[in-house]
Amino acid sequence: MLGSLLRIRPGLYIRDGQVHAGVKYRGSKDKVVNKLLNDILSQIHRIDHVHVIIAQTLEEEKAEWIRNLIQERTSIQHVHIIEGGCSICSHSGPHSMAISYILKSEP
Repeated sequence: MLGSLLRIRPGLYIRDGQVHAGVKYRGSKDKVVNKLLNDILSQIHRIDHVHVIIAQTLEEEKAEWIRNLIQERTSIQHVHIIEGGCSICSHSGPHSMAISYILKSEP
């Protein structure tokens, strides 16, 4: 609740099957989405280009915009959009988004 008041939006990542807190973005959803995309695109060389998944709850237009942007700026062509279910909504609330991808393994 306090995070909502301060407009803090956590970035989470999964490593070895466990969820960890990452970057904490602050600001409006539009600003946060732009910051998140810039962070992802700055690391694009580390991302497996086979599939990217955008999960959304009640954010179909924003998810479509993100997919188009990723496909225009990268060589990733398989960007899937899925709808988050009731479990995701109960934890993050409606109008949430997630961008999932796999990092390339280190040589």
